[in-house]
Amino acid sequence: MKLLLQPKLLFLFTLLACCLNAYSQKFTDYLIQPEQSESHVLLREGRKDYGFGLNDSKGNLKWQLPVPGEPLGMGKSGNNVIVIYAEDHKIFRLIKVIHAMLVEPAKKKVLKDVVIYTNPGKMAIQPEILKDPAGNLSSVLVRQTTLKEGTGGFGGFGNAGSYEESKTLTMIHLGDDLVSQTKDLKSISLGSDYIVSYAGSNNEIYVCSYSNGQLVTERFNGSGNKMSQLATALSYRKKDHYNFVAEYDSLRENCFDLAFAYINEKKDRFIRLFRFDFNNKKTVITEPVIIDKDYLKTLKADNPESKLNHFTSIKFLRPLQVLNTPDQTFLIKEIQTANADSRGNVATYFRLGAVISVYSKDLKLIKDIPIDKISSNGLWGMNQIHGHVKGNKLYIVTNEKNGLGNQAVLYTINLDDLSMVSKNIPDPESGVNWLTTPDDVQWYNNNFLVPFERTKGSLKLKHNTEWASENY
Repeated sequence: MKLLLQPKLLFLFTLLACCLNAYSQKFTDYLIQPEQSESHVLLREGRKDYGFGLNDSKGNLKWQLPVPGEPLGMGKSGNNVIVIYAEDHKIFRLIKVIHAMLVEPAKKKVLKDVVIYTNPGKMAIQPEILKDPAGNLSSVLVRQTTLKEGTGGFGGFGNAGSYEESKTLTMIHLGDDLVSQTKDLKSISLGSDYIVSYAGSNNEIYVCSYSNGQLVTERFNGSGNKMSQLATALSYRKKDHYNFVAEYDSLRENCFDLAFAYINEKKDRFIRLFRFDFNNKKTVITEPVIIDKDYLKTLKADNPESKLNHFTSIKFLRPLQVLNTPDQTFLIKEIQTANADSRGNVATYFRLGAVISVYSKDLKLIKDIPIDKISSNGLWGMNQIHGHVKGNKLYIVTNEKNGLGNQAVLYTINLDDLSMVSKNIPDPESGVNWLTTPDDVQWYNNNFLVPFERTKGSLKLKHNTEWASENY
């Protein structure tokens, strides 16, 4: 079984959310509007209690509306917002029906709610909510897998079929009034290992898959017609885990970046960054570097000022985020491990040392910058590092252990000389239960909001979110 990031196993994360029981203002998705210093947010407040609202740059929830099902994502549509949600989605069961809800934020009202997809059978589906770089909803892509619901196996799914293999790939384009246009994409990912899809700047869709020893990215236009494809040879042990993170390069446009962590036939571990450049009709790839003890020795030699106490498990380094500037590309990676209890269930998630790899615009390595840190929790395996480029600086937020509690830390990297400084981000109030979720930082033009989450209770968990505002 392959270990995949968020786009791959939606029902696993649904399981996780349900296991946490009751929430109080748990933020699950953001649609940042930096010019207005506010963001549209999706909320979870209980087992079946979801909402859509507006958050300002000080962390105040100004208003909210109920969402009738589990939100899958959202995107802008003119001055309105379209929320995509699953109807009556129960744990261990298939997504049966997908809705689109049109919200007019200016009037704080729902204008329309329609069904846009109904699962035709008993196969697991993977919906992907595709937004362009400006946050506009491009389309909803629904992938029907060959994994059939049944008895036995995780989540009530049998052993027959595969979650990575695709039967159909359906593009649903929604107009301003939710009138939908549906088309099945003729993609080589059908019958192959699907990886991920992304939207571009002009409603185009990039579909990445692994087929016949090649990593392939196909480019479709807004009508669902295939325009071109790029491929590069890649060989990995399919029975082993792989991890990835992808990003559409909105600066260069028509470029799709994929960071891929895999094990080859010789059992060597690699993390490589692939750029599918449809402008120049070529694929650019970083040099192969084996992630092992020799790599750790090189990392120590190149960074003698860093102790690197939390890098012994370097082989579990995972790619988490790709960031682009006109002249450089940054790949943020983190060591992620877990301990299991006697029944094989995860007891503790560990997030250890991180590496910021800095590349030139043609993906030549300039420098690996390590961050020595450690954090752990027993609730869920979230990422504990996230970055944002502003001006000539890269801002990195992490969550780290500090005695019995946790400490949010801000690392600032100067992009001119790659020097780095750090400082602690104070908690909203003192206490050992606060936990920062770096992936949920809201980045505005003049400041950014760092979320602090706290869980209380024993039989029923109550989750609260507070915000700390930081200036660039």
